[in-house]
Amino acid sequence: MPFRTYLLREAILIATMNAAINAAYTGWLWRKFDPVPLAGKGGIALDLALTPVVIASLSVLIGTGMARRKLASGRVAADGSRPHPVFRRLPRGLAARAAVAAGLTGLLLALPLWFLLPLAGDGLLTRFEASGTKVAITLALSLLIVPMVTVAALSDLQGSRARGVPA
Repeated sequence: MPFRTYLLREAILIATMNAAINAAYTGWLWRKFDPVPLAGKGGIALDLALTPVVIASLSVLIGTGMARRKLASGRVAADGSRPHPVFRRLPRGLAARAAVAAGLTGLLLALPLWFLLPLAGDGLLTRFEASGTKVAITLALSLLIVPMVTVAALSDLQGSRARGVPA
């Protein structure tokens, strides 16, 4: 399978799975609230803001190994794809890479989201709106981070081959 096809397929598949899991989780977690408070004690703002950190961490921890195996086995052809040099700067270890992803998404997405969410209105959401907001955040981030994780795995493989290390 060509790399770009794999990249698109994985991003859509994982984003859909993440969205379904997050919709179910949010619906269950906030089932006793209607409306769901956005901010303050018992509010959903922190849960929504931390979604990018969790998605980034799990995408790295689960997705990197899968992508590395598929690329190394030849089931996915790199077809001349050249990852941006920034991917070579990422740690190869999964825990360290997940920590970097969590830190970056925390600083760039979660923190601003946590401050901006209370500005969105009266702070009361229906359970449907709460789940929908969580799904929207999940889809957007999954469609961003999953391709990045996969491209980073390709960079790992190309770096290993360049150093003469078996994949």
